[in-house]
Amino acid sequence: MAPKSVSATSASIPLNSPIPRTAWSPSVPEAAAYNEELVDGRSLCLETDVSDRDRFGRLLRYAWLEDGTMVNELLVAAGMARVATFPPDVKYTESLLLPAQQAAAEAGRGLWGR
Repeated sequence: MAPKSVSATSASIPLNSPIPRTAWSPSVPEAAAYNEELVDGRSLCLETDVSDRDRFGRLLRYAWLEDGTMVNELLVAAGMARVATFPPDVKYTESLLLPAQQAAAEAGRGLWGR
């Protein structure tokens, strides 16, 4: 029996992903293509922190690939998103996401190279 497919609008926590018309954004198509490259056709484990949804009704999740790699961290490490904390959803901010952002900034990747 195939796993049930669920579709919902989601937001990666705690990240600010590119949105049109913001000065700091890498190109929206570039960031979207990178995210698609990371997750398209793959099974993901979606982890909730404290809050289930944001004020816009989007699911708030950390996304993990089957090999244990966090998609949120990969997006930050590539400079395709930046850390934005919205307590109480800060589980991996200090341990994974801020170090990835620092490394991306130092290397001038993505939005840090603009």
